[in-house]
Amino acid sequence: MITKKKLGTYFFLLFSLLVYLLLPEEIGEMAKRLLAIFTFAVLFWAFEVIDLYATSLSVVSLLSFFILGPSGQREYNVYFSSFASPVILLFFGGFVLAAAIRKHRLDEWLLFRILKFAGPRPRAILGAVLFSSGFLSFWISNTAAAAMVLALCAPLLGKLPRNDPLGKSLPLAVAFGCNIGGMGTPIGTPPNAIVLGILKEYGISVSFGEWMAMAVPLVLLLLLFIFLLLSCFFPSRLGRIPSFLKGNAPLTREAKMTAAVGSTMVILWLFGSSYGLAESWVALAGVCALGAFGLIKIEDLHSIDWHILLLMWGGLALGTGIENSQILSNHLSFFSGVPAFALIAGLSFLALFMSTFISNTATANLVLPFAVGVVSAEVSLAAIPVALCCSLAMSLPVSTPPNAIAYSWGTVRTKDMVGPGSAVGLCGFLLILAGFWWIIPWFI
Repeated sequence: MITKKKLGTYFFLLFSLLVYLLLPEEIGEMAKRLLAIFTFAVLFWAFEVIDLYATSLSVVSLLSFFILGPSGQREYNVYFSSFASPVILLFFGGFVLAAAIRKHRLDEWLLFRILKFAGPRPRAILGAVLFSSGFLSFWISNTAAAAMVLALCAPLLGKLPRNDPLGKSLPLAVAFGCNIGGMGTPIGTPPNAIVLGILKEYGISVSFGEWMAMAVPLVLLLLLFIFLLLSCFFPSRLGRIPSFLKGNAPLTREAKMTAAVGSTMVILWLFGSSYGLAESWVALAGVCALGAFGLIKIEDLHSIDWHILLLMWGGLALGTGIENSQILSNHLSFFSGVPAFALIAGLSFLALFMSTFISNTATANLVLPFAVGVVSAEVSLAAIPVALCCSLAMSLPVSTPPNAIAYSWGTVRTKDMVGPGSAVGLCGFLLILAGFWWIIPWFI
């Protein structure tokens, strides 16, 4: 029996084949093949007809088999080596560090103290939840951060009067804070790592510290905007809230050791480049230290989002194929008359729009190679705004995992999310375009 999913798969495969068959011969055989593979990636990532990581592996397989090098031979290593990209190794190190932090409950210990410090006033609690969610998402996945923060806030949500707006603003603060926080570091969200990998292909290196110096001010501005927005949309009618935090156990020896290793990794990520230490090496050295001290076990590696690394591999390989073929620079000359700023604004908005409905990693995989190919004169200025805009979509429950987690608590409805989420996305979009002129050039 042919299901709708199978029918969709066959249709998209046929459509990708038709793209190859119907394209004019003048653009070249390799260009036709590449555009057919790109069409396949767009359709399969956008509609998730198979798992995203499976599409990514299919893209790598198709590129390495069908796209021939200048000598007419298949260049498997060009695409296989993307999985050993320094950026993927950096992200792998971040994943392992996050697993160790969660295992030894270091994140819970920190969050407990932040909320205890905030006191009983609703606005202070809202701000503490929002900014701590953003900070945690610098270092651990936004999905894990959202689940952990909401779990800690569950007793408070249970005590609130049913009609008090704080029951809506707190879950939204967690979701929005986790979404925005990931923009702050190269390991915070996959689009950041993907853009750094693509920039390396063009000989442009952005260090961990340079990225944070560029992105953290944006994150702080957006978090402040979210705080004011939620305070206006959902003002609590309560004067004080009774304590909802249960006693938190002191840090274990393993947690303290994890904090020491993690702090060392962050310091070296920030300043190690001045001494010739690559961030990917720091990531691997940190993983070695966590394993050597017994802070992470082999079974803990099962919790790592390996599928994200595979998904990133497909995006980096697709970018390599587009760059090596020079298809965009050779055949899309009709973009030459369009100002770079207009192209970047349009592509950034496209990334924001697409990420509202599909994964931001898949969006980055699709839009970033196109962006750097079209705006070839301003590669870094084109790629970074697009990558950042991939993390701004948060107007629907399906937009991001943190949004879905917040929605699942039952106090937030879709209409509660659409207004604030769209406002945050638009504000971030405008700030990023402003950064195109005044901020990004300082660091790149």
